[in-house]
Amino acid sequence: MSRKPFDPKPGIVIILIAAIIGGGVWWWAENRHRFFPKRWGEVVPGSIYRSGQLHRDLVKDTLDSHGIDVVVCLRPHEPDHPDHQAERDAVGDLGIEFIELDLVGDGTGDLAHYVTAVKAMDEAADGGRQVLVHCAAGAYRTGVAVIFYRLLVRGEDPSSMRDELKAYGWRDKDDDRLMPYLKDNMAEMARRLQEAGVIDSIPDPVPMVPGS
Repeated sequence: MSRKPFDPKPGIVIILIAAIIGGGVWWWAENRHRFFPKRWGEVVPGSIYRSGQLHRDLVKDTLDSHGIDVVVCLRPHEPDHPDHQAERDAVGDLGIEFIELDLVGDGTGDLAHYVTAVKAMDEAADGGRQVLVHCAAGAYRTGVAVIFYRLLVRGEDPSSMRDELKAYGWRDKDDDRLMPYLKDNMAEMARRLQEAGVIDSIPDPVPMVPGS
């Protein structure tokens, strides 16, 4: 008697296809930043860049290819993290100035660190140097630094700031602390930037992100 050819049940085939697709999606989510810099973007074209933590396989080439002169890191150093160590090795090899500032992952933290970050961004733009500002994800801490720079130094329209935050990964949640932080600190940030010589005068009125 001849054997019947294998005839898989449609349900099994669907499960297998779903598993393959799901595995591929998971792999890409876990590994895409080995191929593309995490949340890379331009704040000022050819001068100021933003990103998340660059993967160890990309960091040196990315910094070199964009001619980065200064890296402003808004996250604490983790000595056992291979991406952190690779970044330190890269800036050392390339002779890049490295500024490390310990800020909180939700975008809050010591305002003095944001003053340092914004001052570095401004000096880069004025001096024809290239600066990269980044945190871990490139969303919250980096987003706050960029908003302070755009609103208080460049005098840009506040109405676009919320959309830019969302474009780089910020999520408007009930327990969000980023927007209240911006609202509570914008005027003080302006005062400190004036004191540091970054801006000539405090904007009147002080700009606010809509909904903050």
